[in-house]
This record gives sequence, C-alpha cells and structure tokens, in this order.
Amino acid sequence: MNPKLILIVDDEDDICTELDGYLTQKGFQTIVANNGYDAYNLFVSEMPVCVLTDYRMPVMDGVELLKKIKLINKDIHVILISGVADIKTVVEAMKNDAFDFLTKPVDLKNLMTLIDLAIKKTYGAIKKQSDQNLSSALYHRQLENNNDVSIIFFNKDLDENTKDRFIIYINQLMNESELRKVVIFQLENARYINNIGLNFLIEMHKMLTESGKKIFLCAVGGQVSTYLKTLGYYNFFNIETNVGAVLE
Repeated sequence: MNPKLILIVDDEDDICTELDGYLTQKGFQTIVANNGYDAYNLFVSEMPVCVLTDYRMPVMDGVELLKKIKLINKDIHVILISGVADIKTVVEAMKNDAFDFLTKPVDLKNLMTLIDLAIKKTYGAIKKQSDQNLSSALYHRQLENNNDVSIIFFNKDLDENTKDRFIIYINQLMNESELRKVVIFQLENARYINNIGLNFLIEMHKMLTESGKKIFLCAVGGQVSTYLKTLGYYNFFNIETNVGAVLE
C-alpha cells in the first residue's frame, strides 16, 4: 500500500483535474479513473491508501466499486462524492461502509480533513491487527511468586515469517524494563526452526546475556530439538525440560 497515493474516480474530467491539482499541492500522489471498472483495476494494481469516487458513473457505480474494494481490503476507506445527495443514496452508501458522503461542488478543505482522518484510521486498523497477530504468536508474563523470572511464550515457529516480529516484541520488553534477571523462552508450541530461527535465538541469547540476564530455553522438543542437536547448538543454550526445572 502506498501511503501517499489516492485514487480519484469520476466521469467528469473537470472534477478529476480539480481534485488531482489540489491533492498534488497537498503532497499526495494521485491516479485517476473515469469509471468504476477501470478504478477497480487500478486499485488492485496500485493499492492506494484512500479512494475518492463519484456515486453515479457508467460501467460500475461508486457503491459497487466500494463493495469490491472492501472485499479486497476492508481497512481502505472510500469517500463517495455526488451531485445528488438524497437520503436514500446516502443511506445506501453508509450501509456499505462508505467513510463519508460529500456533495458537489466539493468543499476541498473539508475533503482534506476527511482524507487525513481516513488515512489515520486505516493505519490504526493495520497496527491493531499487527499487534493482535503478534500477541497470538508471542506473549510475556512474570511469575507472581518470583519477581526475578520472566517467561516468554512462543506460539509460532522460529523462521523468517516470525523473526522480525519476535525481535520487535523482545526489544520493546527490554526498552520498557519488563524483563527480569532470568528470562525463559517457553518453546513448547514452536514446532519448527530453520537457520533464520537459530540465528534469532543466538542473537537474543547474546543481547540478553550482555545486558546481565540469564536465558533458558524450556520445553524444547521435536524438530527444534533435533535441529539444535544436529548443528551442535543444543549445549550452546541453557536448556531445561520445563519452567519448574529452572526454578529449582
């Protein structure tokens, strides 16, 4: 998704030219289509951050375009514009999750306010989803009866698909001083590791050790255990069968 790209859709060239000029002055990039069909194809290929579309157009109207866009990415917002603003039209647009409905001639200052708000909501939704995905893959807790121990539960495999998210999360815990003297990586639900995952563990081991913490891997089994043993890293880490063994 291009954070500066806005799709303008209208069968009136004068409207497209006006909106294009205004948004360009405001620092945005624009792409233009004169009907819903061409707009849909542009949306798929270019992935703009926001869409401004006329309501009444040939080939495919604004509401049909809105529906198709929401099927691809429900977080991208569509602002509908029309010279006809009867209640029925507005209600139909809002029922189909239009961000807002503006009448022509367009108040450009109001439009800019709506675009800024729409983009903020888009990125807010993306961040929320990213946080939810991360929390399902990894979470941290401290033992209630032992303030010296932090446990990080890994619920996804250790590979290129998770490494960056894991690093961000652990660095965040470090920056917020959430990690205690002893850090346990609970790997029971991490069923797979490759060289990317191994390098991640080595990097985290080095970082935590240099910060004065002791790191343990617990519940290492299956392919992860075999992989570490095969490459000679099983004894490199402090590995225990479970959390209780660390606390003894």
